[in-house]
Amino acid sequence: MFYGRLLRERVRHHRAPHSLMAVRPTLSYFELRGRAEASRLLLGDLGVEFIDRRITSPEEWEALKQDVPFGGLPRYQDERVDLTQSHAILRYLARTQGLVGLDGLPGENDAAAWVVYDEIQEVLSETQEHLWRFAWEADYQDTGETYANGILRWFLGALQQWYSEHGEGEYWVGDTISHIDYLAFAYLDEVRAFFPETLARVELLAAFHARMQARPRIAEYIDSGHRPVVFGMAVDGPKVDPDVTLEPGQMFHNPWTQPIVLGG
Repeated sequence: MFYGRLLRERVRHHRAPHSLMAVRPTLSYFELRGRAEASRLLLGDLGVEFIDRRITSPEEWEALKQDVPFGGLPRYQDERVDLTQSHAILRYLARTQGLVGLDGLPGENDAAAWVVYDEIQEVLSETQEHLWRFAWEADYQDTGETYANGILRWFLGALQQWYSEHGEGEYWVGDTISHIDYLAFAYLDEVRAFFPETLARVELLAAFHARMQARPRIAEYIDSGHRPVVFGMAVDGPKVDPDVTLEPGQMFHNPWTQPIVLGG
């Protein structure tokens, strides 16, 4: 009885305000790929129309920060929910867009079905966080080769083993695409940008990355100029995708520093 009451209270807490009813969902984040990119990829690839809100000024961020429960982004709002945790957002999108509960897996109410997704989502999250933390080490520019040939290579090898055992050819879980594939692509795309030779050594993951990148809507998004050129922040500034051609004087607007010139 207590649990049911608690659950109802949580649903009410997460329910979007009435003013958001019957409008396109909004995904709010910074002018970064970071923690929002997997959700952007998922929504875009499925053809879901959404507002991709980018927070680029200190004033806008200070005003918004007062309105989010834990003071962080991304934030996803639709007519039913207002969520501010990136992996909760991904799981919600997977369920509402029909990406989980695949043929050949236990039924949707079976815990064994969900835990397959949850396990690899946590692993991918941890490996992604490790990559981000590495960029905050004072000497990371000088230790990239050591990182690539050590812990990164081990992570990718372990991921490839999991992928080969649980996927059925193209995807990470089962035989159709799920939220896990978008999260894996977002992570591997950052590896591609800064450690391309290391990614090339894990052939199954490199092939998966290439297939995802070639999906028509993802390819269109990559080529559109709308995708953020910055993966995230490092100890020495923004981590810019080296494969992106920058415009002369192109700026990176963000809430934490003065605008930064990216293009020479």
